[in-house]
Amino acid sequence: MGDGMAAQIEQRLADLVRTEIAQAGAAPPPELRDDTVLQEAGLDSLGFATLVVAMQREFGLDPFAGTEEIVYPETLGELARLYRAETGADGA
Repeated sequence: MGDGMAAQIEQRLADLVRTEIAQAGAAPPPELRDDTVLQEAGLDSLGFATLVVAMQREFGLDPFAGTEEIVYPETLGELARLYRAETGADGA
């Protein structure tokens, strides 16, 4: 998958994080950065699950499907890395 598609996926991921934080009743931070702690920003477990389902529907990506243990990434950067690895955009 090319860099353009990876950037599109990361942008959509950030948009979904903002949406899910707002749906949880919190104010999304003015800027989402790689070091933004998702839970502290207001992304709860339901929002995380909704985000994963939306990414799977939209892009066919679910980096959690092949694991028995669900890992909840702490930061936006960790979450983005999981999706980059799923696309092969990180060289993995």
